[in-house]
Amino acid sequence: MAAINSVGTFVLLLGKLAVVIATVAVSYEIMRIKTETVYVAHPWAPILIAACFSYLTAHCFIAVYGMALAPIFLCVCEDSARNDGITRPYYMSKVSQLFMVENETIVRACVTFFVPMIILIMIMMI
Repeated sequence: MAAINSVGTFVLLLGKLAVVIATVAVSYEIMRIKTETVYVAHPWAPILIAACFSYLTAHCFIAVYGMALAPIFLCVCEDSARNDGITRPYYMSKVSQLFMVENETIVRACVTFFVPMIILIMIMMI
C-alpha cells in the first residue's frame, strides 16, 4: 500500500507541477507582449505571484482526487479479500480486476497485511 500511495502522491505532484509550469509559460508570454507596449519594472513578480496562486489552486483541486485514491484502493483490497471471483463474484470494475491480474503480488500483500490492519483499527474504534 505504501508503494502505491507513494506513486500516487508522486503522480499528483506531477499534475500540480504541470499546472504551475503551464501557468508560468502563459504568464511569461502575456508579460512579454505587454512589456512591449507598457513598461513593467519587474515582470517576474506577477509571474511568481501567478505561479503561487496556480499551485494553491491546483493543490486544492488535486487534493480532492488524492483523497479518493486511497479509499478506492482499500475497497479493491477488501473485495479481493472477501470474494474469489469464481464462486463469489467481484464487485469491483473490470479495470480494477485487470489491475489485480497484472499486479498479483501487490494484491497478495494487500490482502495479507492491509485488510487485517483495517479490521484491527475498526475493532479499536468500537
